[in-house]
Amino acid sequence: MLTVISISNGSYGAGILNDIVSPMVLAPLKVVIFLVIFIVLTILLNIIANLSQVINKIPLISKANTSLGALLGLAEAAVTLLIICIVMRLLITMCGGSLVFINDATIDRTFIFKHLYSLDPLRLMNIE
Repeated sequence: MLTVISISNGSYGAGILNDIVSPMVLAPLKVVIFLVIFIVLTILLNIIANLSQVINKIPLISKANTSLGALLGLAEAAVTLLIICIVMRLLITMCGGSLVFINDATIDRTFIFKHLYSLDPLRLMNIE
């Protein structure tokens, strides 16, 4: 293993840092950053929802608010599922892809989970 690391990076120390330590630190850090962004957005949306209760008494706005609330609830559920998939990916990566109840073959047989599992929202936002 050390010969592969030293050949790719020139020295053992830099190779160990870049090939072993860096991925182990960056993966949990990305998860923490995503969770912080999710929590902040959830708090902001709850504040806006509480402030708009006075306007909600108008009949036409009440119907629009109900529809938009349903869409927002659906989006929040999708983001929650995405967080669960990110945590699962982190667990599978840390265990080397050999968990008893879930592995790459099990993920490939699912319909929705394989798409959510392969999605990386931080890469989509260019946070690296």
